[in-house]
Amino acid sequence: MSGGLGVWIGSGVPESVVSNTGISLILLLLFVLIVKGLALYKAARLKEKVWFWVLLIVNTVGILPLIYLYLRRNKKV
Repeated sequence: MSGGLGVWIGSGVPESVVSNTGISLILLLLFVLIVKGLALYKAARLKEKVWFWVLLIVNTVGILPLIYLYLRRNKKV
């Protein structure tokens, strides 16, 4: 078979799955960058140095920044 969904690459994974995985990774990266940026901004504005450094250093794929933003949702920046 040639082209489209019928094309299989060497590892036994269909080409469409590989391209969808790439798109998913890009979307995940954008989500993580946005959430981490918001959390870092809020921690800096609230002068929470420990939270700022933990958020900056620890990579949790957006989970820790979401928890931080949730816990600080009512504090004004």
